[in-house]
Amino acid sequence: MFTKHRKFRRLAAAAASAAGVAIAVGVGVQPASAATVPLPAGLIQITSSNPGLNLTAGIDPQHDLRAYVTLQADLFPGNYSAALTTKNQQWAAFSNDRGSFICSASVSDGFGLACLDIENKSRSQGARIVIRPYDGSDSQLWNANQVHTASPNVVWYTELKNVYSGLVVEAPTTADATPVQMPSNVAKRKTQQWSAIALS
Repeated sequence: MFTKHRKFRRLAAAAASAAGVAIAVGVGVQPASAATVPLPAGLIQITSSNPGLNLTAGIDPQHDLRAYVTLQADLFPGNYSAALTTKNQQWAAFSNDRGSFICSASVSDGFGLACLDIENKSRSQGARIVIRPYDGSDSQLWNANQVHTASPNVVWYTELKNVYSGLVVEAPTTADATPVQMPSNVAKRKTQQWSAIALS
């Protein structure tokens, strides 16, 4: 497992270098704007505020770095260990001055990264959040607005906003459903609020 993690991190670093971006080293990095911050470095777990489930990568049956995304329960809630976190709930972010790419540890392989994207690169409300091969496009760039740091490992964000569409990730209210992009809405803040948990 740890060898795969090292390969995944090296691949993310190489992609970031090739794209001329910097790996995020935590919330102290210069943000894309005054309102946004890069996601934490290394492996992270991304959890919705409501219903309190983890962003989870689906399977990649064609081995083409394409999969769907759902919300699933954390098998070991409260842990900050990569060894106790299922691989399909592990992500890594690398950032440039405009946002962060968020890549799946389970779908990415030794030949390429698989990152959060919008299905069909749509700007429409209700379009699904999916995993697609890293291509450096704006539809794979996300901005996070920090609310507070709950602990050294956990950072809360008001929303994850897509740079291309300007819409934010909204969590479904039940497990196994797919997150979609919707307009930012204060009244629905809990379903649009996410935490990033740094895994050791």
